[in-house]
Amino acid sequence: VTNAAAAKDCTSQFCQKQLSDACLVEYKVNNGTPTTITMVLVCEGSRWVGIGFSESGKMMNSDAVLGIPGTAPEKYRLGGYDQSAVVAMERQRQTLIDASVNYYDADDVTVLKFTKIMKEDGEVEIKPGKNTFLYAKGIFEDLNYHQERDLFELNIPKVDTAAEVAPAAEESSEKKRKDRDKVKKDDDSAEDPSAENQPKESKRKQGRGDGKQTLAEQFASLGPIQLRPLKDLRPNLSPPVPVDDEFPYPYPKIRFTEWASLSHQTREIMKENFGYNKGNWNALGLNDNERMTCSQLTDAQRQAIQLLGWNCDVWDCFINHYKSYNAEQLGDKKLLGHVDVVRSAWVKLWADLSEDELQSATRLCFTEFVWDVGYLGAS
Repeated sequence: VTNAAAAKDCTSQFCQKQLSDACLVEYKVNNGTPTTITMVLVCEGSRWVGIGFSESGKMMNSDAVLGIPGTAPEKYRLGGYDQSAVVAMERQRQTLIDASVNYYDADDVTVLKFTKIMKEDGEVEIKPGKNTFLYAKGIFEDLNYHQERDLFELNIPKVDTAAEVAPAAEESSEKKRKDRDKVKKDDDSAEDPSAENQPKESKRKQGRGDGKQTLAEQFASLGPIQLRPLKDLRPNLSPPVPVDDEFPYPYPKIRFTEWASLSHQTREIMKENFGYNKGNWNALGLNDNERMTCSQLTDAQRQAIQLLGWNCDVWDCFINHYKSYNAEQLGDKKLLGHVDVVRSAWVKLWADLSEDELQSATRLCFTEFVWDVGYLGAS
C-alpha cells in the first residue's frame, strides 16, 4: 500500500494498492451490520479478472469473486488448479452487493467492482488485520488460463460499529453534535438509491476534499470516464528458446512458436489432428488434447506429433506437464515430489521461486515464459 493509502483508515475513503504494472485494487470497509468490504479491481485489456480470498495463501480451497465481461460477477470455490475445479457457489450463497464487471474501450481496462459480506458461514472470512488475497487476469474474456496472477496482502481496519450506534455521552458539545449529524447525513446519502439521480458534478464533489477521486469512487458514481493511465510495460511475448540441457527431453520449439509464424504444413497437421486454431494454439493449455497424456491420444495424433519430431516423453512433459498422470504413473517416473512442489508454488511468479521450486518446475518442463505468461503473440 502506498504511504498515502497507509495513512487512511480505509473506512471513510478508498485505499489503493498497485498489484502489478497492469492491475491495481481499491478497497473500503463499510460500517453496518453485517460488516462489508467494497473492492474494485482494475486491469489492462478486455479479459476476465478475479479476486480470491485465501486462508493458506494458495489457490487450492480458496474462495473468489470472478468477473467475466458480459455476465454478472459471482462467487466461486477454487477446488483445484484445473478449470473444471473452479465452480460457482450455490445460488443462495450469491450474496454480492452492487456487483459489476465492465470493459472500457477508451481506456482499454476491465473493471470488477463488488461489495461482499466479510464473514459468511462456510466461506473464507475477511478479518480485521492482515489478510491474504489472490488476484488474476485471464488471456481472453472467457474464463480460461490466467495470464497473470499473484498473492497480495491488505491490512483490513476494524470497524467500531458500537460507536456508530451509541455515541459517547460526553460528546454533547454543539460542534461534536454537528459533526455526527454530518457523518450520518453522508452515510444516508451513500445508501440512498435516489443519489443515482444526482447530477454528475454533484457526485464528483462527494469524493475527497481535494477534489480528486479514486478509481473506485469514479466508477461507483460516474461510470466510464477517463482513467489515470496504467503503466504499459507488457513483456515481449515471444518466448526465448531455452538450452536443451536444462530439461530431461528436447525442447519442442514449434509448440512455442506463434500460430501465424508456423508453416502452412504444420498448421494443417495440428488443425486436422488436434483441432488447433489461432486461439487455442497461442493460449497454452487451452486445447482439450493438451489435458491428455500421450497414451490417451489417438494413433493418428501420435503419428502427427512424430512428424513434428516429438515423442511421447516430449508431449507428456512440455505439453501436459504430467497434469493427467495418476499417482502410480508419477511414482514410476519418480515425479511425485516434484508435482507436489509445483502445486504448492503455483501462485508464485517465476522470479520468486526457490532453487528447489525451480528445479521441480524445470523437471516438469516449465519455462519462465510458460509459467508467467502462457500466451504466444501480442496480448
